[in-house]
Amino acid sequence: EGFDDFAQTSVADPEGNIPNGSMLHDLNPLKFPDLLAHPQVRSWYEGKLDDLRKAKLLFTMSEAVRQDAINILELPAERIVTIGTGVAPAFLKPALDGAQRCTLLDRFKLSKPFILYYGGFDRHKNVGRLVEAAALTMRRLGKRFGIVLAGPIGDAQRSSPVVPTERGL
Repeated sequence: EGFDDFAQTSVADPEGNIPNGSMLHDLNPLKFPDLLAHPQVRSWYEGKLDDLRKAKLLFTMSEAVRQDAINILELPAERIVTIGTGVAPAFLKPALDGAQRCTLLDRFKLSKPFILYYGGFDRHKNVGRLVEAAALTMRRLGKRFGIVLAGPIGDAQRSSPVVPTERGL
């Protein structure tokens, strides 16, 4: 984010006078070096890592990412806070009445409870493993639920899709 779009991804503070915090979602480009194959992308990303190192405080979505920041970036643990992610109560209330719900479920041929995955299908998202785990769970539980995969699909995913029906889902 920020390489080829207008996302603000760092705080410009050369003297270090502005109290600031940054959100660290992951360090996947360091774990999957092919994501940094282009020299311009690598240089840009290294600059972003330098910005993270300068931040007074880092927020992470998970303890795993916090540990990555400590171990990979060698940042002091006391500067990194895991805040997690969650859903506000307003989003937990059904937004559809009964008829609307039936129409939506019929449109997508959903006849039983399901696990919903919404997100990207990049290799590091591990969607294939999610599908394998769902298939294993359903075999043990008797196929009482399904799985719905939703989100933007890129060219790489079109050429090598994750297809739940191939795993009995």
